[in-house]
Amino acid sequence: MLDQTNVIASVSAGRKRRSKREKRDRVLAALEVGKQSAQFKRVKAVLDQMMS
Repeated sequence: MLDQTNVIASVSAGRKRRSKREKRDRVLAALEVGKQSAQFKRVKAVLDQMMS
């Protein structure tokens, strides 16, 4: 039972991480900030802080 609970918790945490990543990627796309742009790292860092 305990192992099953841990698996469920880790899967749930993975979904949260993935959904945050997807949200961040959508915002970056909406702002037209590509991975090759100069602002990418700064904008990504700010979005990560806001979503934490």
